[in-house]
Amino acid sequence: MDKEAEKAMFVAWTCEICRREFKDDHSRILECEHCEGHFCAKCVKLNDTEYDMISARKDFHWHCVGCEPRVLQSIQIEKDVEKKLAEFMAKVEYKMKTRRKRL
Repeated sequence: MDKEAEKAMFVAWTCEICRREFKDDHSRILECEHCEGHFCAKCVKLNDTEYDMISARKDFHWHCVGCEPRVLQSIQIEKDVEKKLAEFMAKVEYKMKTRRKRL
């Protein structure tokens, strides 16, 4: 492998809090699913057991402290919209049924 290809394969992550650079795949670093920022386990106060549990689960969505409130708000808004849509569709279905009976 030449030097350019070797450089292209090099990936480093910088913790958004402590600004420390992590260079290997075994670094204890998490990526926020929303902002895509990287945070070391030490800075987000995760012990080894907690980090291992979070990183092992592919269905777990981790968000940094800056993004979590916005993500939770978005989830609540989505639930509210789904509820209102279901109520609206129920009204539409009721009106369609009553109009069919008239015909």
